[in-house]
Amino acid sequence: MAHDEMLAKGLRKKEAAQNEALAGQGFLSVKQCIEKDANGKCIKEEIVTPGDVVGAAAAKAVTSDINWAANVHSWTAALVNATINRLIKEGLGLMRTSTVSQPSNYGGNYNPYGGYDPALSLKRQERDRIKNDYQTFIVYFNAILANKKASLSSEQQILTALNELKTRSCQPLISDSDITNAQNEVTRLTNEVSNYQTIVNENQAGITEANNISADFRDREMALLTQHYNDFLTKYQSLISEIAPGPETTKKASEEESRNKQDELSSAQSRLNLCIQIGR
Repeated sequence: MAHDEMLAKGLRKKEAAQNEALAGQGFLSVKQCIEKDANGKCIKEEIVTPGDVVGAAAAKAVTSDINWAANVHSWTAALVNATINRLIKEGLGLMRTSTVSQPSNYGGNYNPYGGYDPALSLKRQERDRIKNDYQTFIVYFNAILANKKASLSSEQQILTALNELKTRSCQPLISDSDITNAQNEVTRLTNEVSNYQTIVNENQAGITEANNISADFRDREMALLTQHYNDFLTKYQSLISEIAPGPETTKKASEEESRNKQDELSSAQSRLNLCIQIGR
């Protein structure tokens, strides 16, 4: 009787396991013991994770691994292809230039890809821009300088005429202060002519520097050209800002000054000629 009971219990346990496997699509459920006998043997279990959930997790893990492996393969292949393409490109570039003798001093511009410097065009444009600016500046400064020279020449002749009028005691009499004022004007204009001549000389030096840039536009030469140009802009910023379409204030003032000095000279010479004619 006891033997038959044991056989029946074993059959029930086997059937339950088969049913569990079928329900879990071939995967056994995860269980934990909730009741034990006096000998510590588990006599009652509870399902924690059903077999079908275990199966789905396993399937996802396997699929993820496959996708990861495929991605790694694709990425590795792309890296290898990129490396091969780069080596081929460099090799062809060197082959194209192998018959061209390279200078011993590259001036920082040597490029193995056919000897072409991608920045060469930009450097040329920058040189031309600086040169064109210098040429615009020098036209303006030369105009001011010419007006200042004309004013100085007129004032020097005015001073000569005033001294002659004073010596001859021509009427109205020329005072010492008239002579002093004329001398001060000569000094002022002499200094201004010198200052504008310096500006023109520096301007011309910038043009010369731009013209002398080497054909390969060496980095150091371009750096010095740019530095000198920026220094020039900073030093004469107020004058440069006047250049058209600016107000050209200084140029216009120098033109007016030159006309006024010419008028003063004509007046002084007329007085001297009249004085000489009447003998007084």
